Amino acid sequence: MQNTQIDTQNHEQQLAYELVANTNSSFFLTGRAGTGKTTFLHNVQNLVGKQFITLAPTGVAAILAGGDTIHSFFGLPMEVCTPGTCGKMNEARILTLLHADTIIIDEAHHSAAKSYRAVLDYFSGAKRRIGFTATPQRGDNVRLTDVFDDIIFNRDLRWGIQNNYLSRIRCEQVFGKFKLKNVKKHLGDYSDSDLEKVMLDGGAIVTAAKAYVEKCLDRHTLIYCVNK
Repeated sequence: MQNTQIDTQNHEQQLAYELVANTNSSFFLTGRAGTGKTTFLHNVQNLVGKQFITLAPTGVAAILAGGDTIHSFFGLPMEVCTPGTCGKMNEARILTLLHADTIIIDEAHHSAAKSYRAVLDYFSGAKRRIGFTATPQRGDNVRLTDVFDDIIFNRDLRWGIQNNYLSRIRCEQVFGKFKLKNVKKHLGDYSDSDLEKVMLDGGAIVTAAKAYVEKCLDRHTLIYCVNK
């Protein structure tokens, strides 16, 4: 059974709980993966006697957050939605919206997008918004402070390791012969097709395979690729 409680030794977590329980403030909570955001999200909904709506952009995020995807909650079709797209909501969902005190948004870096803002602004009757994400920086430099009043919890990997939320890591660099100088970028990220070509031409697969055999052959291993 999950231990439903707030860490009284964690000042920021205690502050977040007090804001949810005793105020109408909107705030943004961020920290690296594994630092306790989703656990806090679950616990605060169980401990605070208020009406919550918990939304996430993807199915996996919604399951972990104990909520719904935005498409599912608002009955939106699985297609590109324009400002004129209408969803189909049942009576229970409509009543939930009418009586909700709080909207909780997981993967909240998406919430600054125009489509998210339109939904949040339309349902402005909710007294507060609470956002969770491990990646608060957006490639288009849109500020999350346009959606949330304050950022009250921010923890990096070092803090997570030192406080036993994350396992300790050892990092070794393996250098290839490819260069990223001419790889194009889009919204702050490298172009997948350009990056794939540069790495293949530079022998990245051979380099990675050799490093795996030398250092990781007896270990469970995750390998990240440029594309699928």
